Amino acid sequence: DLIKLNSAVVNCFFSLGACITALGSVCGQKFMTSSQLRTNFINVGVGLSGTGKDAPLSVLTVDLIARSAAAPILGPTDITSASAILRHMCTDNNPVTLMMMDEFGMLLKGMKTANSHGAEIPKLLTDMFSARKMVRKQLAGKDAYYLPWHHLSIYGTSTPTEFWESIGFDETSNGLIARMLVFENMTKVPMPAEIMGTPSPSLEKKISDLYTMATPIDEKRGNIAMVPIPKTIPHTDEAKEFHNAEALRYNKLQNQNLLDPSGLHSIYGRGAEQAQKLALVHAISKHGVDVKHIELDSAKWAWALIDFIVPNMIFQISTKIGGTV
Repeated sequence: DLIKLNSAVVNCFFSLGACITALGSVCGQKFMTSSQLRTNFINVGVGLSGTGKDAPLSVLTVDLIARSAAAPILGPTDITSASAILRHMCTDNNPVTLMMMDEFGMLLKGMKTANSHGAEIPKLLTDMFSARKMVRKQLAGKDAYYLPWHHLSIYGTSTPTEFWESIGFDETSNGLIARMLVFENMTKVPMPAEIMGTPSPSLEKKISDLYTMATPIDEKRGNIAMVPIPKTIPHTDEAKEFHNAEALRYNKLQNQNLLDPSGLHSIYGRGAEQAQKLALVHAISKHGVDVKHIELDSAKWAWALIDFIVPNMIFQISTKIGGTV
């Protein structure tokens, strides 16, 4: 339903990347895989100007999420510094935050500038992507921030030149690019269909039901207070068998590229993790609050998407910074 809403005005592949990010945020810390992976993503739509990559920024946020009970997840549309992110999530009490922003490639370039306000952002994003519970950060010359739990997701857009020129050895070696899914589409732009306008009340209700779903709270776990306990959604036996076989394939690719200087092994190494998260979102999109398992079709869908996105990322990085495939 989300993709149908977006597809009226946007290239479907960009719509997919944005919808995955948005739905994952609506479900922030409500569901997890058997390996405790949550539905947080850093997705980037990469395409030429005028191809519709930035349409989801308003279609999903203003036309849907802002009208639903999930409106509180909407965060800033620009990142100026690591402290700005932490201030929004911690001081302003927004532990579940969705940031949808244009010109993401320019942002990455700004992060690489020595002594800039954005220089601490890559480390923060990599830490928060994997650390799903507690975050304590002492930034240079600033007060310490403490988040008992969090769920940060980002959907950014960029032109190919801006994005890939901003990716270098730092981004591959520190693991930031491996935590991203790059939805790049360089195909011809279709004529946009008739604009659908506001989403249906039924879609708004589905989003609201997911966001307001009751989540058990662990009121005290050590020194961490009031931590949500997401519902575990396991793979079915056949889905698990399929996923494990695909994960083994990517593990072999990871090991084949361990000595590659451009860090390709880290992208292959995240493949299975990303596939689990994608499969979980797919299952939620099918069953909503009643989701109980990640079924075989969700696992196959997730791995098909990984097998489309990862080879392109590998090719681009190999071309731009001289890796091997």
